[in-house]
Amino acid sequence: MSSEETIPVAAAASQSPILVVADAHVKAGTPSRDFFFRMLEWISTTAYDVVFLGDIMELWIGVPSYESEMHRAFVAWCKEEKSRRKIFFLEGNHEYFVLAHHRECFTACGEDDLLVGETVFSHGDYQLAEDAHRRFRWWTKSWLAHFLLKFMPFAPAYVRHLKSKLERKSRERYHRFPGPELNAWGRDKFSQEDTPKAYILGHFHKGLCVKRNDGRLFAVLPAWKEQGEVGLYYPEDNLIFFRNWRSLQNASTSTK
Repeated sequence: MSSEETIPVAAAASQSPILVVADAHVKAGTPSRDFFFRMLEWISTTAYDVVFLGDIMELWIGVPSYESEMHRAFVAWCKEEKSRRKIFFLEGNHEYFVLAHHRECFTACGEDDLLVGETVFSHGDYQLAEDAHRRFRWWTKSWLAHFLLKFMPFAPAYVRHLKSKLERKSRERYHRFPGPELNAWGRDKFSQEDTPKAYILGHFHKGLCVKRNDGRLFAVLPAWKEQGEVGLYYPEDNLIFFRNWRSLQNASTSTK
C-alpha cells in the first residue's frame, strides 16, 4: 500500500462504532450542502469517530485561491472536532492537494490507504483502475500540477475541463457497478499473507458487503449523495451496516 498511515489498535478502539461517510459530492449553493452540514452538526452531538472516505466535495482543489466558504467551513469543523473525536480523511479522485494544505485538521489522513488498527480504509479509485486512470491520477495529484494550478493563467480553464471529465466518469460509474470484479479483488487481497481483517472502500457509489468464513470483511460504501447513507463500522466485531444518517439522528433523539 502507498501513502499509508497507521493508527495503533489501542488508539482506534472505541465503545461506539466508527461512522464512515463516502462520496457525498457536496456542491455549494445546493440542498446537498445544507444537508451535509446538518449532518456534521448532528455528529457533533454524538460519540462517533468519523472516517471521510473521499469525494466529500464535488471538486475540491486544496490550493487556497480555489477554495470556497464551503471548503473552509468543512476543514474548520474537522479541526475543531478532532479535539473531541478521531477524524480520518482519505482524498478521493475529486479532491486535490487537500492534505498538502490541511493535514493538521485531521487525526490522520491518506492519499491512497489509511490503516486504522487492523482495518484498511481506502477511497477505492485506484482499485480496478485502468492504466489511463492511473496516469491521469498521478498527473493531477503531482506537484507540477499543483504549481500550474497555483501560478499559471490557464489554470481556471483546466479546472473546468477537469470538472467536466470527472462528472462524465461519475455518470459512467453509476450505470455500471463492477461487483464481480470487486469481489475478485477482495478475494485476491485476502489470499495474501499478513492481510488486515477488513478492507472498506468507497468510490463505486453502491453498497457491497462480504463477510468471509474466516471473519474478514470486504465492504464498499454506498454514496452519501444518493440517499444520505453512511456506514456504521464496529471494529471489535468487524461488522458494518449501512444506514441513512437521518434515521440515526432520529434514533439517537428518541433515546434521550
